[in-house]
Amino acid sequence: MVARGKAVRNAGRSGRHERTKPRRKTQSIGPDIEGCEVNEVQIPVTKIEPQRPFLDTLDQSRILNRKIMLLSEEEEVTSRKYQAASEIVQKRQQELKEVTGRLVRIETTLATLHKYVQDVNARIQRVEDEGQIQETVSID
Repeated sequence: MVARGKAVRNAGRSGRHERTKPRRKTQSIGPDIEGCEVNEVQIPVTKIEPQRPFLDTLDQSRILNRKIMLLSEEEEVTSRKYQAASEIVQKRQQELKEVTGRLVRIETTLATLHKYVQDVNARIQRVEDEGQIQETVSID
């Protein structure tokens, strides 16, 4: 159980503090009226300012929409650049396949020519060997 009200000032320091009856709290209507002169009247300022945050929000919304549009345009440009780069890469890959095919054919041709040259060298060597044998036979 909670008691309300103020503690009595002259209550003893130890023991239970006595409390006065609780008072109802009333909000004051304005500043201290007793200190004001009678001929002074305070008129509350009517604020038109609550519209300002709304207008600021609209401005921010417009700015954000513009940024979004710019970003989407940049994204579109980037997408087109990516697409163009992708097409170039595909063309280069096709060219590389063609060059690789040509190199394989050249390598095959060179291998065939190498074998042919070896065969010709072997025949020349046989002919030279036979010629030396015939020379030695005819000299004897």
